[in-house]
Amino acid sequence: MVIQALSRKLVRDLGRMKTQAFAIALVVASSIALFIGTAATSRALTLSERQYYEDHRFAHVWSRLSRAPDNVVDRLAAIPGVAAVEGRLVTQGVLDLPGVEEPATGLFILVIRTLPSLDTT
Repeated sequence: MVIQALSRKLVRDLGRMKTQAFAIALVVASSIALFIGTAATSRALTLSERQYYEDHRFAHVWSRLSRAPDNVVDRLAAIPGVAAVEGRLVTQGVLDLPGVEEPATGLFILVIRTLPSLDTT
């Protein structure tokens, strides 16, 4: 008996607040749709990034060193799972170009040597 009375009261209250209930349902539905869209976009971007890195053979790991002995390249190539190692010297410099009033900066990259992995598995 008490539950039936509460149910009738709930139905009457919802009938009087149908506009508010509709607005609340609309806000909840919009936020659920936004969450699903954001999650799908995030997943698509992550998959696209992985595919792009695989297609263009980007390095999974790289490191910058100030100074390292020559044999570091050989030791890194010997690590299992390493596909290739590249030792190079990178520095910036100022370029004096004819016809350019302000000095231009350039990035100079000297590839010392590139080694394929010693891992045959």
